[in-house]
Amino acid sequence: MISRPWATSTRVAELRALLATCPADVVVLDIDGDDGLPAVADVAAEAGVVVVSGCDEPGLVQRVLQAGALGCLRRESASDGMLRLLRGALDGMTAITGEHALRVAESLRQQRAAG
Repeated sequence: MISRPWATSTRVAELRALLATCPADVVVLDIDGDDGLPAVADVAAEAGVVVVSGCDEPGLVQRVLQAGALGCLRRESASDGMLRLLRGALDGMTAITGEHALRVAESLRQQRAAG
């Protein structure tokens, strides 16, 4: 069950201070592209991170996961199944939408085919 209070922050330092006083199991970060990856890595050291992004590039999903996030959701579809995906992240599953999973799989297939 997701029972932590919701809080918002626009700066990573504020978020880390908030996490020090009110630990969270999962934090949802809204980022735009690679500029947000340092924040993902920084916050992932304190709590589980699920990223919401408007970027649809499969490589970004991979980089977000490599930075330590538990998952990545498209901003446009974030409300569809958000709680289900967050619960999955809490249970140790990778939280990505089916559309993202298909794009990542296709990107990996193309990389393997290119040799």
